[in-house]
Amino acid sequence: MRLPDASVQKFLSLLTFLSSEEIEAIVQSHMKDPGSRNGQRRIAE
Repeated sequence: MRLPDASVQKFLSLLTFLSSEEIEAIVQSHMKDPGSRNGQRRIAE
């Protein structure tokens, strides 16, 4: 899924049933290594 990095947290909140703690961990992981696209991968799941 191709999303701007800035939209990851918003879409994780809207499109998943993850807790806010899980979302925060994913966003932090994504910001440390944006090339891995961890946030976008979780949204696509």
